[in-house]
Amino acid sequence: MPVSGRCVFLINALRIGSVRISVGHVLAASLLLLSAPRIASAQERGVRGVVRHDSSGAPLARVTVSVDGIPQSVLTDSTGRFAIMRLPRGTLVVRARRVGFTAAEQPVSIRDGQIAEVELRLVPSSVTLDAVRTTAAVSERERFDGAPATASTTISANVLTALPAVGEPDVLRVAQLLPGVVARNDFTTGLNVRGGEQDQNLVLLDGIPLFQPFHLGGVFGTFIESAVGGLRLHAGAPPVEFGTRLSSVLEVSSSRDARRGVHGEVQTSLLASTLALSGADASTRRSWNVAVRRTYADQIASALADRELPYAFLDGHAHFSWARASGGTFTFTAYHGRDRLREDFMQREDTLRLDSPYALDWGNDAAGITWTQPLGTATSFVQRASVSRFVSQQDEGAGTSVAKNDVREWRASGLLRSEHGSHLLGVGYEVAQHDVMYREGSPQLATTFEWRVQRPVSAVLLADDTWKLGSSFVLRPGVRFERLSGAGWSGISPRIAARWFTTSNTALTATIGRTTQWLHALREEEDALRFFDRWVMADSTVPVASATQGALEFEHWLSPRRFLRIEVFAKHYGALVERNPLDARDVRGDEFRPITGKSRGFDVLLRQVETGAVSGWLAYTFSHNTRTDGVSTWRPAQDRRHTVNAVGTWRTRNGTVLSGRLGFGSGIPYTGLETQLVRRIADPRANRWDRGVVERDVQGVGGERNAAMLPSVVRLDLSVQRTLVRGRLNFTPVLGVINATNRRNVYAYRFDYRQAPAIRESLSQLPIIPTLGVTVGW
Repeated sequence: MPVSGRCVFLINALRIGSVRISVGHVLAASLLLLSAPRIASAQERGVRGVVRHDSSGAPLARVTVSVDGIPQSVLTDSTGRFAIMRLPRGTLVVRARRVGFTAAEQPVSIRDGQIAEVELRLVPSSVTLDAVRTTAAVSERERFDGAPATASTTISANVLTALPAVGEPDVLRVAQLLPGVVARNDFTTGLNVRGGEQDQNLVLLDGIPLFQPFHLGGVFGTFIESAVGGLRLHAGAPPVEFGTRLSSVLEVSSSRDARRGVHGEVQTSLLASTLALSGADASTRRSWNVAVRRTYADQIASALADRELPYAFLDGHAHFSWARASGGTFTFTAYHGRDRLREDFMQREDTLRLDSPYALDWGNDAAGITWTQPLGTATSFVQRASVSRFVSQQDEGAGTSVAKNDVREWRASGLLRSEHGSHLLGVGYEVAQHDVMYREGSPQLATTFEWRVQRPVSAVLLADDTWKLGSSFVLRPGVRFERLSGAGWSGISPRIAARWFTTSNTALTATIGRTTQWLHALREEEDALRFFDRWVMADSTVPVASATQGALEFEHWLSPRRFLRIEVFAKHYGALVERNPLDARDVRGDEFRPITGKSRGFDVLLRQVETGAVSGWLAYTFSHNTRTDGVSTWRPAQDRRHTVNAVGTWRTRNGTVLSGRLGFGSGIPYTGLETQLVRRIADPRANRWDRGVVERDVQGVGGERNAAMLPSVVRLDLSVQRTLVRGRLNFTPVLGVINATNRRNVYAYRFDYRQAPAIRESLSQLPIIPTLGVTVGW
């Protein structure tokens, strides 16, 4: 079949309106397109080869290979092989580098019509035991030299461990310190990215979606630090392989231990205790890690007092990786997390004169398998299958009112990439079965208030092309063809990115793209604190949300370890959904109301990467956000105009690590109270009305939506830790202080209009909190 015929076949396969698409159809179309014969040019010239471990001779994967004077680098595949084509004639120097190894270089002679062969060997550098944790996340320089994208930031595991933390290291709180991200207050690890809502972020653990990775209403993240290898945040329009969310993608990768045998660590903090075990076989091609964490405050409270602490959580994380000798890698990742809350928040009797505590249970479960396979030196594919679940149940006491939300997703996806001359072509698919159930009722009254069951199927076909136009310009157009059954919806989400290297260390990048979202959280975004969200799928009554966003970025590397990035962004929400305050229980389809919105601003990031004693970053974000329902316009609760985060780490020669974070945020809007009404309640047993003196009978009357402003916030966090080696054991005590200046940052106001004049009371965020922890590793 000629190439044009293969293109027609693929385009026909992408018409998914009423055609049922199977995985086999997609892979067949992909292989037909990418297997087009490649005509070699007489002028083709380049270099290819393999990178090996110096002592064992084993091939090394994910080694960065570059050629001096060429603004391009590649990563070796799982067999250690690489290829860089279209090089200029002459003698060039090929360099290979990877964390944990001494860089290697070798001169090669490049001639017309020839491809030079080279073998590079890397010698392990002297590192401590803590430094053997590897990660699949690419470095910042590799990001800069790679495919064009804007607002992408990578954080390694070493950074996560070193920074000050509330209790213990938290992946999500570190993400809050990156440019473009707003943290509304100290009591949430939720991410508001470039003006977006918190449910608009796609959180992936090794490519597996997690719906709500938070503990205790968002105060803590669910990721176990010792099991995480790094993170990468896409704050703008992401590449086409990512979708189903409007604002951002947070990729969290599992750590991989390259040490032979069994190793482990025990970590204890004021919040919880963690046990982590990891290791690799003799060939280091098979590695594994498992970690378990549990809060123990409830156990201590019950041992010291009659009254128990009503809250506890449990996390588990497991990862297995197998790099096959013949090439290719299999990985398996699983996660389990649960929260449990039991408490009498009010003293009352229900209709059956029973007294029972308020109960909340919620959590995530996820598991997935990934197969990465190179097909020669120019082609590779990734196939993934996963299942994710989020479940929550709320009981207000003895079954007086019970609500349950169960969200499950079975997903299969694949991506095939192949290099053809100056083009790196990619095609892929994503198919998911969604099961969403929400039920609310009163078992005591044998009554169901609402029962919603949704079982749609989503299907996505995607394609992109990373096209190198000479040595200084890279273009990356892409498109997603999307369809959601149940809603009867289909759409096209085009995306394009372009990067122009003005020099080898300076580049201008522009992106624009459309994103869509069909899973929504029925939430009150303006609530300062909430335990969990209720999730629903788009259907005939709930629309699919969409956004169009663009960005223009300037990036300059001041030195091999320091870069400056400035980015201007704009986002338009063509369709958003918001909880309807006039929702009637007996009417189906009025739970949401449609709104639109805009976000615009700019980010500045000055960063020193983690290759020396001193590292950190200075991030500034300005954003202006609005929402409108066609009648009125308001600022959303996450509209913080100015956000500054200064983060620094100093690693001394004796093993001491000093770190700090200074954050500033201008005020965010809120809806103030104009007055209060006293609601009188009839008491049929006493045949009278109450006198309105009970606090819960007082109802506030709000003013204009989000017209008032909270004051600005400032917080300084400090931390010091040092690793002591005693035989085969590592002891790392950590001492820190949160809000070192004890500044009273306001997160909400409480009003009392029963006094004259009315009283306004400030509710503060975290006070000064000393933190103490210790990690013992072996």
